[in-house]
Amino acid sequence: MSGKEQRLLDYLGHMIEAIDRIESYIGDMDKAAFCENTLVVDAVIRNIKVIGEASNRVHKHHREFADAHPFAKRGRPYGKVDNRINVSIRFGI
Repeated sequence: MSGKEQRLLDYLGHMIEAIDRIESYIGDMDKAAFCENTLVVDAVIRNIKVIGEASNRVHKHHREFADAHPFAKRGRPYGKVDNRINVSIRFGI
């Protein structure tokens, strides 16, 4: 396996690990409990950013893979997604 192929697997693994962490942090927590627990909110935001960064790297460095897998395609610039996530969580949208 080439170094480039290994990096793709690393990026995908980072996304899966971040999703698993988010699921473990939230569990059966309702929206009110989530919004009140700043530690969980911060942890979820951090992992969403990990997913975004890994997705960005897949899109940038592994274009053929990204084009072949719709989940890896980005509809908006990465920075704008970060801002929308932060605003959504702050205002409960």
